[in-house]
Amino acid sequence: MKISRRWLSRHLDLAGLEAGRIAEDLGLTTAEIERVEAWPASLSGVVVGEVLECGRHPNAERLSVTKVAVGQGTLDIVCGASNVARGQKVAVAPPGTSLPGEVRVEKAKIRGVESHGMILSEREMGIGEEHDGILVLPAGAKVGTALADALDLRDDVLEIDNKSITHRPDLWGHYGFARELAAIYGRPLAPPPAALRSGPGEPFPVKVADEDLCPLYLALPFEGARNSASPLWLKRLLLAVGQRPLGAVVDLTNFVMLDLGEPTHAFDRKRLRGGRIEVRRAKEGERMKTLDGVERAFTREELLIADGEGPVAVAGVMGGEASEVRADTGAFVLECAAFHPVSVRRTAQRLGLRTEASARFEKSLDPTLVDWAASRFVELLPQVCPGARVTGPATRAGHWKFSPRTIPLRAERTRGRLGVALPTEKMAEFLRRLQFSVEPAGADLRVGVPSFRATKDVTIEDDLVEEIGRMLRYGNIPPSIPSFPARPPAPDEERMLARAAADALAGPLGFREAYGYTFLADEAVEALALGGEPFVRVRNPIAENLSRIRRDLLPSLLGFLPKNLLLFEEVRLFEIGKGYRPETSSAPGEPLEVHEIAAVWASRTEAREGAFGRARGIASALLERLRVERVEERPFDGKPARPFAHPVRGVRLGAGAAAIGFAAELDPRARRALGLPVPVALVSLDLRAILGVRAPVRRFRPIPRFPAVKVDVALALPERVPAARVEEAVRGAAAGLSGEIELFDLFRGGSLGAGRKSLAFHVTLVSDERTLTEEDSARFLDRVEAAAKGLGGELRRA
Repeated sequence: MKISRRWLSRHLDLAGLEAGRIAEDLGLTTAEIERVEAWPASLSGVVVGEVLECGRHPNAERLSVTKVAVGQGTLDIVCGASNVARGQKVAVAPPGTSLPGEVRVEKAKIRGVESHGMILSEREMGIGEEHDGILVLPAGAKVGTALADALDLRDDVLEIDNKSITHRPDLWGHYGFARELAAIYGRPLAPPPAALRSGPGEPFPVKVADEDLCPLYLALPFEGARNSASPLWLKRLLLAVGQRPLGAVVDLTNFVMLDLGEPTHAFDRKRLRGGRIEVRRAKEGERMKTLDGVERAFTREELLIADGEGPVAVAGVMGGEASEVRADTGAFVLECAAFHPVSVRRTAQRLGLRTEASARFEKSLDPTLVDWAASRFVELLPQVCPGARVTGPATRAGHWKFSPRTIPLRAERTRGRLGVALPTEKMAEFLRRLQFSVEPAGADLRVGVPSFRATKDVTIEDDLVEEIGRMLRYGNIPPSIPSFPARPPAPDEERMLARAAADALAGPLGFREAYGYTFLADEAVEALALGGEPFVRVRNPIAENLSRIRRDLLPSLLGFLPKNLLLFEEVRLFEIGKGYRPETSSAPGEPLEVHEIAAVWASRTEAREGAFGRARGIASALLERLRVERVEERPFDGKPARPFAHPVRGVRLGAGAAAIGFAAELDPRARRALGLPVPVALVSLDLRAILGVRAPVRRFRPIPRFPAVKVDVALALPERVPAARVEEAVRGAAAGLSGEIELFDLFRGGSLGAGRKSLAFHVTLVSDERTLTEEDSARFLDRVEAAAKGLGGELRRA
């Protein structure tokens, strides 16, 4: 967005303030200024010349040969304009001059006659659209003077970073920035436009069918217009901020938008069929050609401006080609309106048509600007389009009314937020400069928010603190070291337990962690017989079959198995996450959240009947590493913990009175529904229940004074002997020699024979009194061998 210093001067006195200082002060208080440029940079070499001689070109009827005085000598110039004549003051570009559009003027021979420059039209200089003839300057223009000085074009333009004013709808026009500068420098601001004047005739008929999308619409009729060229002062201001002049009426609507920030639009009245305007939603498939010449189709989501027969504009975005103001326009209707910002933004995005108007409407403009914009248009119309007049009263449609907002401001809290001892009176002064109303409330203040800051910008107390801080300037706040002590957060036992479980499963137990969707597919619900259970439901337009939030984690893990078993002979997966159960509430209106550890195991090579035992082993090993002691197993006995668990091959797990989960084999019916070729072991543990029953943390044990001896033992045993019982026997054989015992291998087949297995353990032996010898290791192995025989097996020796 570009801001003209000359334009700002229409609203407040900027005497003594250079553009660079204005940019710096705005940057420190209001918005980021990307650059400051002198305008017009493209006319730096163009000067005023006087045509001393003008004659016909000897070799071309439509060309003239002129001699032009430029202050320091004369130039022979071949000119193709039909209106060039002796005695005129003209704009001349000598050789070497650069013009808009990357045009460089050079000496050239035209139809045999040398030409030393150009006599310019408005379009060639980029200051207008006129190109049928050259620009003829006032007779009083001084020869040799820079054209920018002769026409009083010079200006300074500040380019604003739009991102820094997205939250400030009041800053999308020059008057908003003038208001900021008036507050910064304490200078008086020109008053807003006076009350709107109406004409003597009939109001123009307007109907608003959807007041939620258009809370206020104003229509004002005019006659006697001529959409001819605008006066120089208007073209000069528009060009400085990058707006192309198009004609008096259209230029004035653009001027009002750039001045106040409120877009307006003019309709050619004779092209409004039915002599009325209706603001309504589009009919599905309705079409219209917009001002850019593109025919567009609309849906019910778009808001349109329509006449008696069809659409004439896209509300808040762009007008229609059929009703545009043209050179022959005499009567027109001015539109000033407030449109819903979200509706405008969505329409602009869907149509791929972001305009100066839509960029403003989507910021939540102040509806007060509707009357201001109409009044400013009426005020300036006689200067821009003499003879044009208002022919009727303004028609207002819509329900909008300003609701004042008052925010209490605590002075002491404000001082604490800013970190500076600012007097309450100074806070009130800063806010009044910004046109907030302020009343004392004891030691504090009550602040009224003006309408231009009330649409979405200033809503809470901290917004007022920010206003005071930026007016004070943050650079004026002395830096200080924070005085609050830094305290470590309390340990999160639940998170630490989850990490310990993940470490155990991903480490010695050999599982891989998976991350499943919170959503549960309809297909999984049917395959796992979960249709009778209550679920939290959500609307999911992206994937309608994923409308349920999972109750637990195992269904998600089971969904990963079919593809993984095609790639791997054995699959071990676990997930630690949350499920939601709506039949029980943790708070009013909230489903119960459960935090679970879930694991699945499947193998294409291991015995098919081993899944249940594997599930129990996984649960036992994991609970031991999580310090859960004296775990009890209670068989399902035909009542499985979950519909997809085997009704017999499963146990509920508990510790004392607490239920902590279950271990089971997957029900064959569910396995077939999922297309799984082998049995599956299932483990589900309640992490929060485990947190309440786990044993205290093991205390520190000093490093042994004497070296340890590591011994590996392997025992061949009947299949029926549990691994936990074997480990207990090995631990008993190491009595008096404290150390660690870890199961590291399970083997079946080969020379062991049917119904037998081999369990291998790492054993660390250490004594607190002496260094162990080979004899100690041998005696330990003898005790292990005796224990193995007691279990119906033997010690496997190399």
